[in-house]
Amino acid sequence: MALTKVQADGINLADTFAFSGTVTGAGKFLKFQKVTFTAEFQTQNDSFTDITNATMSYTPIKSDSTLRITTLFHVYLGQGSSTTVGGAFQIVHDSSALEAPASQQMYKSAGSGTAILQIPFVFTNYVSAGSTSARTIKAQGRCYAGSNAAEYIINKGSAYTSHIEVLEIGA
Repeated sequence: MALTKVQADGINLADTFAFSGTVTGAGKFLKFQKVTFTAEFQTQNDSFTDITNATMSYTPIKSDSTLRITTLFHVYLGQGSSTTVGGAFQIVHDSSALEAPASQQMYKSAGSGTAILQIPFVFTNYVSAGSTSARTIKAQGRCYAGSNAAEYIINKGSAYTSHIEVLEIGA
């Protein structure tokens, strides 16, 4: 059957379309889980440290599904007279770091004066569920050059909302 709803400038989405057939190759959403928090987290540690409230227990519905893990964190870097600030972030899924950075992901140098960097940071990664066993998914952060009195803060002053979420996609 020919498509007869095409106009010179495109398709009118206000029209009604009848569809019969099968869509293949598309997964379906099986489960969604999200942890949201506003509490401030701060570290001066230059080793990865668990971000308070950015942890969840997740149990997949199907072992052959894919987990889309996404985070949004409001990051503040800087303190005192430090001219360089930086930090890094990673997601840990079932005790394994996903795309663990070799050094800092965020960095700013002021040359002189105080360096401050405040940004929203989004991270997304896809992993195979592998089983239907419960697992821990958490976020970790670290400060670059902690010895320079720099600081790594999530939700500075508890004035922001950050989250970690998992979307399970069926095969």
